[in-house]
Amino acid sequence: MADNTTITSIIADIFNRYGTDNVFEFVLNYKMDPEKALKSRFVNQILASQILKNNLPQVEIVTCNNIDSIIEKSSLFRKKLRGESIGGLG
Repeated sequence: MADNTTITSIIADIFNRYGTDNVFEFVLNYKMDPEKALKSRFVNQILASQILKNNLPQVEIVTCNNIDSIIEKSSLFRKKLRGESIGGLG
């Protein structure tokens, strides 16, 4: 969850250039140490610098075990970001 699309751009770029396995590796590393993960050789450093200027986004792999929690967090985040009336739309 993020207030902009930069993290999505980073993940898409890693997928495009290096494939699925490296996306998973990035996400797992990001959860442990976001700043270190963003300095990885797989990450476009121009995009990484944009993220480091702002609040670090939350990145998670969605599983059967955490989907309900992520949906709830996402809903609350959207309401906070967009306002209650627009954020409630989905």
